[in-house]
Amino acid sequence: MLSPLQLVRRTPLSNCGACGLPTCLAFAAAVLKVGKSLTDCPFINLQGLDMTEVRQSTDNLQSAQKDLQFIAFLKSELEAVDFKRLAPALGAAYQDEPPALTFAYLGRKTVISKNEITINGQPPRDHRDQILLYNYLRSGGGRAPDGEWLGLESLPNTISKVKTLSTYSEEPLAR
Repeated sequence: MLSPLQLVRRTPLSNCGACGLPTCLAFAAAVLKVGKSLTDCPFINLQGLDMTEVRQSTDNLQSAQKDLQFIAFLKSELEAVDFKRLAPALGAAYQDEPPALTFAYLGRKTVISKNEITINGQPPRDHRDQILLYNYLRSGGGRAPDGEWLGLESLPNTISKVKTLSTYSEEPLAR
């Protein structure tokens, strides 16, 4: 995948601002991270540039934008959820002001309110963590956690995953 440093080498490195940004590096980063058009720089050398690498970067951007839209949808679904009632089923502690749930996620202190998620006091670095955590709340849990482990095969829609786990993990370990 193309990096901003690789792309900036194709600019005149003059920081002329013709692209609308203050520096050539800012332009290169904007192309790859937020989808700015390559043609916004009138001086860029496109000869020999593999456009599939540029497209891959913008595809990643579109995927991230879809993730953010999905996160907004999940957050909107939680507006009517009573966190106090939900806490025991999720194995979480309820905090009153502002309403929030606290629990361990991968060994890290996680706090989810109606507006944000923090993991060890910081926003999650990966959108997928937010999606997973908001879906966890949305699921409503089940019975209160009791420490009893369930086999993967007892969960719905996991037959193919059981086979994959067996083929790539259990069988090699048994050898």
